[in-house]
Amino acid sequence: MSLALQRVSAQQPVTISVQLDSAGYLIGDYLGLTVSISHPYGMQTGWAGVSMRLGKEFEVIRQVADDSIRQKDFLTEQKKYLITTFDTGWLSIPPMIVFYKSSAGKWDSALSDPLPVYVGTVNVDALKGMKPIKPIMVSENKFQWTWLIATAFILMAGISFFFWNRAWIRKRKVRFASPQKLKSPYELASEKLNQLESDRLWQNGRVEEFYRRLTHILREYIEQTLRIPALEITTKEMLRALRKNISDDAMLDQLKQDLLLADFVKFAQLEPAQEEHQRVMKTVSEFIEKTKSGLTAVKPEVVS
Repeated sequence: MSLALQRVSAQQPVTISVQLDSAGYLIGDYLGLTVSISHPYGMQTGWAGVSMRLGKEFEVIRQVADDSIRQKDFLTEQKKYLITTFDTGWLSIPPMIVFYKSSAGKWDSALSDPLPVYVGTVNVDALKGMKPIKPIMVSENKFQWTWLIATAFILMAGISFFFWNRAWIRKRKVRFASPQKLKSPYELASEKLNQLESDRLWQNGRVEEFYRRLTHILREYIEQTLRIPALEITTKEMLRALRKNISDDAMLDQLKQDLLLADFVKFAQLEPAQEEHQRVMKTVSEFIEKTKSGLTAVKPEVVS
């Protein structure tokens, strides 16, 4: 039996679908997962990859196929993987995401729908009963056991002293530490942006690291100020949540374009021009600057 779910939009030139080769599995089985991406031939695309989207419930064993089918001016790419899981019950294959550059030169993305899958446990025949437990083997060398017990006692005493001494030192540090001023999310984000700029990552060829740090600073700021789980959701989901809280459509439209560009760099190894690096940095800085008013302070990290 085959399961498939696909997101289709009349205005969206790119679609991505996810398919499993069976309806149910047992724990530890290999699951055949096929990802299909359809788009106009010649369109620039890239995607995040299965391993970056599956989360903690599933593990990728290997990729077994990578095919493409062209029909006139349309191309369908099919990538098949073997994955496995050691969780049971109803699970969900998370949405896969593909990035593409539209005919207007703007970056956008498409998502597949989540795909449910049932993973069962191995049946145990209770009528056969349990096999007998083997008897415990006792060593006849009493001298050896004495040394083992003494060694274990010394190790336990050493470990106890280590943790007691560490706790005592930490207590003294906290007691004598000078009071720290609470920093707002705006202040923390500004400090990190200044540090990022001084590190000159993209100037030294570390473009992907630059975009990862920049988007993490932005998502962390949004999560602390607007209580949106920005570190856990996709760019489109985050932008959708922002539009419910911010009325500046022009600012959000520019943020959307630059964040999709950042995703394309992180997940599809795109190499933008230098002026695009500077523009994305400016977009994030202006967003933080315009939304800083009325934000609450956050606690500093504990001195250790």
